[in-house]
Amino acid sequence: MTEANIIKYIGLKRLDELDRAKLVKVMNSEYEKIHRALNNITNLVVNVKIYDDSGNKDRRKKYSIHVRVESPTKQFASEDFDWDIAKAAHKSVNNILSEVQHAFKK
Repeated sequence: MTEANIIKYIGLKRLDELDRAKLVKVMNSEYEKIHRALNNITNLVVNVKIYDDSGNKDRRKKYSIHVRVESPTKQFASEDFDWDIAKAAHKSVNNILSEVQHAFKK
């Protein structure tokens, strides 16, 4: 159900192959949750930022994931960070889902 033109990535080229595959896999699976909560998604923009990427393989990297979901009537944005890219993506999507539920609370 995931449409390739709906999810747009910014900063994906700065990631290595393993992190890139993890992020794309998580966002494709989490897209289903967002689509169930908000039926009319026009864009899903994922911005990835890496902190402390000095090129030294012994140093840890901190990943910051900014997710923006656009629909015809509203726009939702979230950002979160973690030392693991998959955890950061999950946290950011959970924040988006929380915002969507709060906005459409009856």
